[in-house]
Amino acid sequence: MDFNVISQALGIIETAFEGNAEQAVDGDITLSEYYPDIQRILKCTVIPGITGAQMSADRITVDGSALVRVLYVGEDGKIRGFEQTFPFTKIIEASALPEGSCVSVRAKTDYVNCRAASQRRVSIHGVITLSVRVRRRRSDDIITDAEGAGIQLMRKSIPVVSMNGCTDKMFPLNEVVDIGQGRPPITQIIRTCSCVTVNDVKSISNKLLLKGELLSKILYCADSDNGELTLFEHSMPISQIIEVDGATEDSICDVSLKVALIEITPKTDSNGELRLIEINAKISACVTTCTQTEIPVIADAYSVSHDLKTDFRQADITGMAGNFKETFNAKATIDIPELKKMYDVWCGDATDSCSVRNSELEISGSIPVFILFLNKENQPDFVEKTIDYEYTKSIDMDVERVRCEPDIAVTNCSYIQNGEGKVEVRAELSLNALVLNSQRIRIINKLEPTESDKQMVNSPALTIYFTDEDEDVWNIARKYNTTVDAIMQENGLEDSRIYQKSMLMIPKA
Repeated sequence: MDFNVISQALGIIETAFEGNAEQAVDGDITLSEYYPDIQRILKCTVIPGITGAQMSADRITVDGSALVRVLYVGEDGKIRGFEQTFPFTKIIEASALPEGSCVSVRAKTDYVNCRAASQRRVSIHGVITLSVRVRRRRSDDIITDAEGAGIQLMRKSIPVVSMNGCTDKMFPLNEVVDIGQGRPPITQIIRTCSCVTVNDVKSISNKLLLKGELLSKILYCADSDNGELTLFEHSMPISQIIEVDGATEDSICDVSLKVALIEITPKTDSNGELRLIEINAKISACVTTCTQTEIPVIADAYSVSHDLKTDFRQADITGMAGNFKETFNAKATIDIPELKKMYDVWCGDATDSCSVRNSELEISGSIPVFILFLNKENQPDFVEKTIDYEYTKSIDMDVERVRCEPDIAVTNCSYIQNGEGKVEVRAELSLNALVLNSQRIRIINKLEPTESDKQMVNSPALTIYFTDEDEDVWNIARKYNTTVDAIMQENGLEDSRIYQKSMLMIPKA
């Protein structure tokens, strides 16, 4: 007996491990002799960085550092800043990690406390949360066709997304840039903030061509008589080739870039002035590639000549609901009654939550905003506020379950001082979002005809059948052990659905 089953492999990205771990940041920082004494602390931040992550069979080792930056008012009444780096290694226990997986780590500061133990020493206590995820690709074989042994198949064509591959890579960036003769030299860097954006992604055979930019803003105290605060902005281009097994020219790419580690330090030029800035960064790329296609899933089967053994199972089929790359703005007016003069405004990392309502994707969250200003008592001051944002996008379909991990970065932060004590803050956000939907369907998992033929006892050559309303020819053919094509041809039917009561001639197969 000739019988052949045809299957198609669907790629699935599954999470083998996901968990969080806390890393404490404790220590004392003593000011170098060239820093003025501390009069008042304005702000203390901890900027976590990940330098590497290694995985074995039962543990994940994360290496990183915590950059502690303290913004304060010196005894000279001017805004000053100092920083110190605390390296760390964190071991996370995880059992039965599969080989060939990729591990990604994201670090976020939960909280930090800072107090001046003396005019020259600061005590730091903070906590960093490390979010670790291990992913791998596996194949799920779906039966899409069978032939021989009088097999009859009910197919259902379903749009699916097949995952080609995934990877998590780190790559370095380095550049020394001149601040230009139009700006005063640097005395010390007060604060920095950096973000990375994706501008273009192209996939070829097992590779990804990635273009983007690293945006950095650096506020420094000028080497001048009044020591004014000066803002320097720089964009570093990114052009990177990332190897991703399974990627093709037709692949859809979901890329999330994060600044894993960044060090920005002033350097002297040929004249001995601090007019150069060296930027050393490590960028973490979390990449998933997939292909959108349709597969003929077999929902039911029988044989007109043999008894058929069938097994069914429930399968989660992933489809695409949308793929977005857009820029939008969030703004808010912030009241600062004691405001006299603005110095600087910058934003922290945005939070996000995602949902789908009435065929619309809704992404919302909040952005921390840090404001440095001169108060009405002519003293440097600092406040921290939050602004909310909301983004909606039609996805033109109803979905059962949605999976979306939006990549949102604040690419710019600006302000307008509107009257006394009011500041309008505007944040520009870039969004990359691959929206996938999942539906659970019943499919055939196994087809196997028996060796013996069906015993057709006193089977007539033609049977008259009176249908009910809204019957399917498939069910009639299955009941009388014939084929859908034979019934439709015998009765001149153009549609396999019977919408009203009628009489059919059922031929013998």
